[in-house]
Amino acid sequence: MNRIVTGPEDRIILIVGAGHVKYLRDLIKESPDLEYVEVNDYLKPVQAKRMQQNKKS
Repeated sequence: MNRIVTGPEDRIILIVGAGHVKYLRDLIKESPDLEYVEVNDYLKPVQAKRMQQNKKS
């Protein structure tokens, strides 16, 4: 993953099965060059925005 990211604005989405989540989460959290963010931190704001837009329609 460190080779994929070339700058501070780059993002990676990693989709894994439940059996590998803990292992990968720990690796990412231990890396000083990466930041672990839960996908729900992004999905909830997007979903809320879409719901507001649908109410206006």
